[in-house]
Amino acid sequence: MGESCHRDSPVLTVLRALLSLVSSLVLVAVPTVTVWLASSLIAFHGGPREIALAGGLLLFPILPVLWEWRASRAWKLAQARRKQFVGTPKRTFTLFTRLALRTLLICLVFSGAMVAQFPKVTFAALATRGDWFLSPGEAGEPWRKGVFAVAGGLEGLHRLANPNPHVTKLDGEALAQIDPAPAPTDVPVVPSGSSARWRKLTDDERAAMEGVSADAGTLESSVISWKDEDDKHVDDGNDQTPPPPPVEDVVMETGATHWPWKAEVSPLVAGMHPHDETSIAAVAQYIKSREPEPFKRIKALHDWVVTRLQYDLASLKPGQRKAQDANSVFQNRIAVCEGYARLMVELGRLTGDQIVYVGGDVREENGAAAPVGHAWNGVKVNGLWYLIDTTWDDPIGPDKTSRSYRTDYLFIPPNVAIWSHFPDDARWQLLQAKLTRGDFLRQPFARPGIAREGLTLKSPSRAAVDAHDVVAFEVENPLRRFLLVEYKTPNGQSHECGVSNDEHVTLSCPVPASGEAVLFSNEARYGTYGQVVSIAVTQR
Repeated sequence: MGESCHRDSPVLTVLRALLSLVSSLVLVAVPTVTVWLASSLIAFHGGPREIALAGGLLLFPILPVLWEWRASRAWKLAQARRKQFVGTPKRTFTLFTRLALRTLLICLVFSGAMVAQFPKVTFAALATRGDWFLSPGEAGEPWRKGVFAVAGGLEGLHRLANPNPHVTKLDGEALAQIDPAPAPTDVPVVPSGSSARWRKLTDDERAAMEGVSADAGTLESSVISWKDEDDKHVDDGNDQTPPPPPVEDVVMETGATHWPWKAEVSPLVAGMHPHDETSIAAVAQYIKSREPEPFKRIKALHDWVVTRLQYDLASLKPGQRKAQDANSVFQNRIAVCEGYARLMVELGRLTGDQIVYVGGDVREENGAAAPVGHAWNGVKVNGLWYLIDTTWDDPIGPDKTSRSYRTDYLFIPPNVAIWSHFPDDARWQLLQAKLTRGDFLRQPFARPGIAREGLTLKSPSRAAVDAHDVVAFEVENPLRRFLLVEYKTPNGQSHECGVSNDEHVTLSCPVPASGEAVLFSNEARYGTYGQVVSIAVTQR
């Protein structure tokens, strides 16, 4: 009877077992996640595996052991002083318990600080480089999927901590009221995926694209390719740049239209006079009354916004943001992405075209997520939805000319837009198979030129890769463009790695240090090459 009084009840025994199990899981999980986070952040910023591993081990077990060693020395000194008065004091916890508590505290403080202060970097690091410790190949794929699934759990925190300043609650409600919901208009083809669907231009399409502007004094009738500061010029010794390329003979189908459209401002817009542009309604009425064909009408709206607005760099500074509603933007003729997109919505309302406001994230030139959100448009034509980004078709700077106008993001195929644009509402990817935010960030950073020129990147398949001695590009090149690879290091050194226009191109580049490998393309062997893909490389 006496013994039975001191026995634990079955319920208490189970509770103790569960508590012990939970404690063990926490003791294992917290240091593991913290080491994973620290090492992934180092890998994300270009550190090699050895440093990533060292950074993780610093949090566990190095720091807890050093803390315990220092605390034990202090305890012994205090024990020696107190011993003569109170006898030999005893420590409250065992060595194992002390190490466990110190480890948990260090890990929780570090993880909490990183997630609280740098949620976007934290998510991006885990979503893109969280598998740094796994070797390439099919054997590691199940583990890799699990790692990225865990990383995806932080996406909600990422969105909560990084609200899009260009999107309001009303914008989300307006999109939610669209019935029926936007249906996919294309299949997902990321840079490492299958080849794009190309076809020949019809005679009517070619004639329409080659039409000469009504304002021949300010526009050029030839296609002008987009060139930016990262483009490469290959010299044949005579220092002569070849003429602009002719209108391409092939286009990618997107819904009921094609892409790309010729980079020439609509004759309607080019021929407008100031008295035709006294109000938003006047502009809409001018275009609506003169262009019955819906795709050309939408293009005219796009062209008016691109050619009449100036991107407002000053509004990006804290406290200097100007009003971005359609009327203010029309009057001031300057805006950030929000103003461009809201003006397109208002113009569409007045012309009877259904244009909606879409918010989300975009990627910067280095492939990382931009620090602030973005806004663009969806437009419905004959029952199908298309994507337009007038902001990204507008060159930034005070010296805008017709030569810098482009149509890269006019009716851009969803399978091309997803390389750079990730909508908050996944429906507006307009893809049958939706990408997660992690998928979006992991894919190579590609410009629309890779699709416009018929290229399919087979390898590398990730935005950031590890390499020992060389990094190799494998590209399907059915249009026989001339391709070259340049390797850049952070100290400013660079070297080029061959030129090829084979249908199946393989170009390898030596990797002297961690850096960036960039693929360029051009129609001719000599002249200005445009950048199409950028890959971050970590030397192992």
